[in-house]
Amino acid sequence: MKLVIITKTKLTTKPISTSFKKITLDEIESVAQLERESSKNPWSKKQLSESISNPNNLGYLLLVQSKVIGYIIAVPSLDSADILNLAVHKYFKRKGYGSSLIDHLSMNLKKRDIKTNRAVLVQKIILKKYLLR
Repeated sequence: MKLVIITKTKLTTKPISTSFKKITLDEIESVAQLERESSKNPWSKKQLSESISNPNNLGYLLLVQSKVIGYIIAVPSLDSADILNLAVHKYFKRKGYGSSLIDHLSMNLKKRDIKTNRAVLVQKIILKKYLLR
């Protein structure tokens, strides 16, 4: 008779430290590099600087362990917002980080009493990508 011992272990994941930060011109190099790496038609550093400097626009960085891995820039209107640009580093794509940026934007729009629907923001992104093909 053979005795077999089976040990079941629980799959664990190490939590990743993420945070959001308002984009400033101090991060323009990181944002521009991420833009070049993630877009077929990247914005120039000048375009990014103008968008970041515009007081009407909202721009947020997504940081993982203090490294910039994504950003979003949007212009709010009375009842929604138009996402001007969104990028996530290639190693972090398809892991929910883009959704996190949209959720963070949506939360900040609500703080400004702009009652936008997250689904509307996502639809605008999909439409914009479709039209740029």
